[in-house]
Amino acid sequence: MILNHLRRNAVAYVALGVALSTGTAYAASAIPNNSVTAAKIHKNAVTSNKIKNGSVKPKDLKKATYVQSTNLGLGTPPAAPDVVSVAPYDFSLPGTGRTSVTVFIPTIGADCDGSADRPAIGLYIDNVPVPGTAANVPAPANDRSVQLTATLDLTKGVHAGRVGITCNGASLPTNLGQPGAKSWTIVQAG
Repeated sequence: MILNHLRRNAVAYVALGVALSTGTAYAASAIPNNSVTAAKIHKNAVTSNKIKNGSVKPKDLKKATYVQSTNLGLGTPPAAPDVVSVAPYDFSLPGTGRTSVTVFIPTIGADCDGSADRPAIGLYIDNVPVPGTAANVPAPANDRSVQLTATLDLTKGVHAGRVGITCNGASLPTNLGQPGAKSWTIVQAG
């Protein structure tokens, strides 16, 4: 019975064997070099598990986009603020390079005792005032959010981020409310 089945289907089994053994090889060899282009590949069709390890080099990757931001029209904070550490934050950088530092204070307001002047707020990195980050602090009744941003060349290692408030002359900041939940964002170009 098995022998009769094999005789009747011998040609079919031979064809199946040829198709299975050479069909894939034929299909792969039938595709001309450089015929598969980026336009022919579906979006998200090439995933990391389909790329041979070590085959993608840094030169093959698009360079990272670097965004620089600054607080326009603002001056440099004084060398020594009257009140420091309104929003202290120590951070560690993995390498040396251009670094964007942003601190966001959701609400702040203050006065200068004995003066009609407005206090100024500024960003300090490693106790050095950062140019372009000085801004006026509103009166406590008009408190508002403040964001200070700077792009600096920073070295690898630990850095101290501070926000200082200063009044002109001999007056000191008063009626300084609680600045709320501060947030710092540190981005270093790779």
